[in-house]
Amino acid sequence: MEEDKNTIENKPILEEDKQKIIEETEEIPKNEVVAPKAKILERPENIEELKTEETESEKPKTDIPSILEKAINTPEPEPKETNPAPQKEQTPIEKTEKKTIKTFLESLKDLRQKANLKRTEKKEQNLKKIILFAQKHGQIVNNQVERITGVGDSRATEYLNILCKKNQLIRFGKTKDTYYKPKT
Repeated sequence: MEEDKNTIENKPILEEDKQKIIEETEEIPKNEVVAPKAKILERPENIEELKTEETESEKPKTDIPSILEKAINTPEPEPKETNPAPQKEQTPIEKTEKKTIKTFLESLKDLRQKANLKRTEKKEQNLKKIILFAQKHGQIVNNQVERITGVGDSRATEYLNILCKKNQLIRFGKTKDTYYKPKT
């Protein structure tokens, strides 16, 4: 891809220009580097000088009377009827996915109900154990409840408080030495 030596940037070079270029390059010594002369721009005193003025051809043409006439004479578009979007039929896969999700949620609900029922049953069993122990030994303390039922300190305290509210146990003491006796 050789370019034509007689053109620069797709502009033909005139013979006079060629001669000037040759004379300028002969004057420069081969070892010397010459920087191109830069044009020094002066800072404008007024910023308004930087603004370009719009010419008549650049200004937008607005003909207000014709715009008003068009607005008056143009009929308003009729409102479109809004039909609800037709629902596309579900594919068999989508139907089975919905059924699967529904059955999963139902089974999850059943499992929660079973778990809650089991917790309440276990709680009732533990309360019966506490009452039987208290009746057999005459009294019971928190640590004994923990050992009998296999629960922690706070749950044991909760069980004892429940039995006190049901009037099945009577509390004696308020701190470390608290013990409970069955109501006779």
